[in-house]
Amino acid sequence: MKAIMLSYDKNHKYCELTYRMYMNLWPECPYHFYIPWNECKPQYFINQPNVTLVQCSSRIMPTMQALLAEIEDDDWVYWCIDDRFPVYIDRISMQQLHEHLHDYKEFDFVRPYYLAVVDRILARRSFKFHSSGEYIIQNIVHRWGYYMHHYCKAHMLKRIFFAGDLDTIDDFHVYVTKTIGNTVGLLKPSSELDFIKFQEPLVDGEETPIGSKYLNKLNII
Repeated sequence: MKAIMLSYDKNHKYCELTYRMYMNLWPECPYHFYIPWNECKPQYFINQPNVTLVQCSSRIMPTMQALLAEIEDDDWVYWCIDDRFPVYIDRISMQQLHEHLHDYKEFDFVRPYYLAVVDRILARRSFKFHSSGEYIIQNIVHRWGYYMHHYCKAHMLKRIFFAGDLDTIDDFHVYVTKTIGNTVGLLKPSSELDFIKFQEPLVDGEETPIGSKYLNKLNII
């Protein structure tokens, strides 16, 4: 499965952090990572067998067009923007989910974790469990969750990122609200049941202490 990692040259060290944490925590990880580069090819990835480097513009829309080339709208992809990196993975549960995605073909996304912001959403609307009992069914018309890595149908990313030539994160906020439409997916009902947990390497463009800690631990410059 293609893992789509939105990034650009300046953030390649965070791509490396994300990739290496997946491989450290889940050595049998089944993803093939598609990583963009603009003018400076990231040397670490050149000989990685499960990485394809894609040269493209640094702007968001042409980057996403290049990363999603030849992917059909209803194909599952793993969305893994460089703005998060995993710090915990339940390897068995993630592998089982990956192997049984076909069971969820009527949905647009599967998020194997819980989002705290959903507390406010669920307090205002009814919700129900999927027949498996493992997930709640989530209808979304907003951007919450798109910084987190998850399985989704390619059409969701195309609807968001092909809507306009997005340049900044503020553009992303505007367009994702306007273009995502009404989509339906699955979400874990409690953070205690998360298959995967993340940290942020950057906040408002500044490296976080936890991001720096992991970069130093892996000797990523």
